[in-house]
Amino acid sequence: MRTLPLILPDGLPFLLTGGPTCCILFHGFTAMPGEMRWLGDDLHSRGYTVLGVRLAGHGTHPEDLARTRWTDWMVDVEDALALVDNISDRVVLIGQSMGGVVALLGAGKYPAHVAGVVAIATPFSVTLPSRDDLRGVPADAIEHKGRPTHREYGLRREAVYPAYAAEPPHILPELGLLIQEMQTALPEVQAPTLLIHSRDDFAVPVENMARLYETLGTTHKDMCVLDTIGHSVVRDPRRRPVFDVIGRFVRSVADSTQFCLTEAANQE
Repeated sequence: MRTLPLILPDGLPFLLTGGPTCCILFHGFTAMPGEMRWLGDDLHSRGYTVLGVRLAGHGTHPEDLARTRWTDWMVDVEDALALVDNISDRVVLIGQSMGGVVALLGAGKYPAHVAGVVAIATPFSVTLPSRDDLRGVPADAIEHKGRPTHREYGLRREAVYPAYAAEPPHILPELGLLIQEMQTALPEVQAPTLLIHSRDDFAVPVENMARLYETLGTTHKDMCVLDTIGHSVVRDPRRRPVFDVIGRFVRSVADSTQFCLTEAANQE
């Protein structure tokens, strides 16, 4: 039996009020809004309004993901856009990993509401089991990611990282469907887009970024390639220059100017 509160520490969404440009942040697969909080605080310090979204099935218990569908995550995008509609002039969608998939799909589905996109360590494709592959697997089965191996409400992947230590296999086909929908929507993305990826990302190889870039419909797109940083860019100790690049991109959107990564790097 679970007892209140149902939402874990770092699982709560957050709203930081600032200027008329709003950044909506989407965390990664099995992670929580707390994953994006450091980036949110940085953007807020630059004068922007920031909304950190808790995607459906996240921030509570891994078993909740078993009841989640990819369409639930798109409802989260619609909710977020509606929440900031009356307090913002421009909206920039920013996502880490699966959050980047959500951000790109949102920009393709709702182009009139999105002024810019930042996709960080985002997969273009991934091999995942289908729903048919999982027939016969109990719906509440849990697949653990390393230690610890016992089931416990509130279990985190690491003491310092806001993410589940386990996931239900039944959520993996939904992640695959989400990525397929993003692939279809990429040519419809017209907002300026910044892609960020590390050569040392072993979870999502850097080659995914080039495929995203080639498929995007917008002509205002750029790539930022990192070294020595892993998959979790927004939580890496060396994230400071990355936050600065993101901040300059958001400023270019807020000022309605074209972002140039080379010029931004020269300002470091």
